[in-house]
Amino acid sequence: MKKKFTIPGMYHPITVKLVKKKTLKAPKGTTYLGDYNHIDAVIRLDKDRNYEVKRHTLYHEISHHIKDTLETMKDEEDHCDVLGGYLIRLIEAQKEIEEILK
Repeated sequence: MKKKFTIPGMYHPITVKLVKKKTLKAPKGTTYLGDYNHIDAVIRLDKDRNYEVKRHTLYHEISHHIKDTLETMKDEEDHCDVLGGYLIRLIEAQKEIEEILK
């Protein structure tokens, strides 16, 4: 299993890192399965989770990327145009992404 790979982002690639749970700094009493840093365009996932959890967590963190990016845009048509293009790129990369997570 790769420890680091890239996936399409809305404007630039996102780095995905599979990390140990202890590097995901969760507040006491909670567990983080992953996180996303918009400034660095990095998603980190708990590498020891099963495929289904890593897959769900990855797409959850991608949702943060989408939300954070669209917040910078004012026009609804721009939102839809950028989002539509991004969804196409994600669909095209889906098989490769999911193979890496297995």
